[in-house]
Amino acid sequence: MKQSRANRATRGRRASLLATLAMTAVAGGVQAAGAAPAGATVAGVTRHVGPLVPSDGRPQTEAQAECPAGKKVIGGGARVTGPAKASIRLTRLVPVSEPGGPDRFEAAAEEPPGGATGVHSLEAYAMCAPANTVPGHTIRALSSAWEAKPIHEAVAGCQDPNDEVLGAGAAIDDNGAGTVHPGLQMARVGAPALDIARARAALVPGSSLGSWRVLAYAICVDRTALDARASSDVQPLRLVHQPCPSERPTLLSVGGATGADADGFPSFLNDLFPEQVPGQSGYRTLLRVAGPLPADGVAVRAICA
Repeated sequence: MKQSRANRATRGRRASLLATLAMTAVAGGVQAAGAAPAGATVAGVTRHVGPLVPSDGRPQTEAQAECPAGKKVIGGGARVTGPAKASIRLTRLVPVSEPGGPDRFEAAAEEPPGGATGVHSLEAYAMCAPANTVPGHTIRALSSAWEAKPIHEAVAGCQDPNDEVLGAGAAIDDNGAGTVHPGLQMARVGAPALDIARARAALVPGSSLGSWRVLAYAICVDRTALDARASSDVQPLRLVHQPCPSERPTLLSVGGATGADADGFPSFLNDLFPEQVPGQSGYRTLLRVAGPLPADGVAVRAICA
């Protein structure tokens, strides 16, 4: 599927039902020839924050963050704010790289089917790298099949076996019908190999069961570009952070996953973005979930160099 087609096809909706996490806290990767030496900050990787977009009474909010000229998107995320924050779920986390325009990271969030108490706002984030430091930069999108079922999963990878996945995205597509209400549960790079991007979404309890799908996005670059590794953890918390280790202090992209509680009620991605480390100049992954605490915990991941 072409990137531009996937972007047009994909709009977020709402989420629910069982999902179990089989997630391992791992740190691994492939040593890259000519990559930045361990412990050195990777030059030129920057975080860019888009404008805060208020819901203004709309059930769904969309936002984006752009990379400056000469830079490519390698990751990104989104943050929800406002009184209704706890009930809002992310439905779109999509990296975009198209001819004729700046690279960007798009996000969408949505209220539950019955609405929310109060308003919310959405803020998108983009992690960007100089184009000459990420040779072979491409974005691949693959989707699950169109089906009426409570959970969808998708996996995207790179076409070139010499490439690796630096960042991931995920999005829900109901073909604009608005009759089903899924929410995102997973958007992350596979580790330790950094060879795939995984996406998962589930229906909100009480949703009507119509056909929909989820798309996974893989941001691919030449494996020799950066000495990237995954730093991961699983915690029994709704809010978790994952920093980069001191030997690889530069955050390239964020990722995370949640699931369902012991009774099968799902939780959803609420915040997933590169947060500045308090008192420092670097960044870490922040993941927050909306809904019940998942039985298997919340998995958080940072891709670092």
